[in-house]
Amino acid sequence: MKILAILVLLSVGVSAAHAADIASCSGLHGKAYFPATGMVSPSSSGWENDKISGGLTKLVKLGANEYNIMWIDSRHQIFSTRDAGASVVLLSRAKHEFSLLVVYPTSNVDVYTFYKDNSGKLVYMLTTAKTGNKTPIDKASIMIGHCEYIHFNQL
Repeated sequence: MKILAILVLLSVGVSAAHAADIASCSGLHGKAYFPATGMVSPSSSGWENDKISGGLTKLVKLGANEYNIMWIDSRHQIFSTRDAGASVVLLSRAKHEFSLLVVYPTSNVDVYTFYKDNSGKLVYMLTTAKTGNKTPIDKASIMIGHCEYIHFNQL
């Protein structure tokens, strides 16, 4: 199933002949804060555990300074930052760490950070801010997951 999902992700909006597969990650879990705005009442606002069960995130380099982040969510739906009209910008880069800023036209912002920790584990963090008129429920979150691989040298 995982191999099929990877093949589907690579075929969505990306020419495999021109793309470099940089990272494959999953297991996001962490915390989210829901402010008392929009549909959230003051009694419902606050911190909650957050996770994406069964999800898969892929980072693909399309060309010089061009990236796409694609993922399958817990409902097995495929999403693409580029298909959503988002801009993806490399924020920082080191030998075993880099961050990408994703800005969506809906006012949502994500920061993906991929790194090798001191024990040698491949990890990624997703920091999200969802706000604005097109977002029914505002949310700020930070989640962490593990990566099957990260090709730092292909960035």
